[in-house]
Amino acid sequence: MVFIGIGITVFLIEIGAIVVTIVRYGSYYSATELFVRQASKNTFVGQITRESENCRYIDTLLPHPYLSFVHRDNPSCDVLRINNIGLFGVDFPSEKHTVRFVLLQTGGSVAAQFAQMKTPPAPKYLEELLNKKYISPNGNPFLILNGGDGAWKQPQSLILFLQYADVIDAVVTLDGFNEHFIMDLLSGLNILEIISC
Repeated sequence: MVFIGIGITVFLIEIGAIVVTIVRYGSYYSATELFVRQASKNTFVGQITRESENCRYIDTLLPHPYLSFVHRDNPSCDVLRINNIGLFGVDFPSEKHTVRFVLLQTGGSVAAQFAQMKTPPAPKYLEELLNKKYISPNGNPFLILNGGDGAWKQPQSLILFLQYADVIDAVVTLDGFNEHFIMDLLSGLNILEIISC
């Protein structure tokens, strides 16, 4: 009886989500179609996929057990440098640096763009500014690890920090918009609209 009850509940939620989608968009669209429609309006997604006609943002994603998703080095989407953990920029070290002050910058798409997603000679804004204007606590040059990605919000930044806390010297988090957006979404919509998004 419990499994039948759970099955009926899931079925009713799915039907409700379909009805909300039809009312909201005037027709039924699959989750993939809705994602593609929304993604075409997003600057971050456009930056990743604009170099290739055969590349959709969803083709760059790879499920991750702790971080929800990271990026794969997809040949048809070979526009940005994907590092050893599926994020952008330089590879994350496996042991602590002795000649660099390693700073992890975490957050959403703005953090990813600020830390630089493209390969050199694209400027690494934060790293260049810190090395030009400041001396690190250990006297070594700064190295910025890009720990940001589109649509990331807490606790993804915290989880990434906890995974690499033993090889970094400091962390900077640029958070707020995605967390605010989710809170605004939760306060202004009912559960069926959230599921259909």
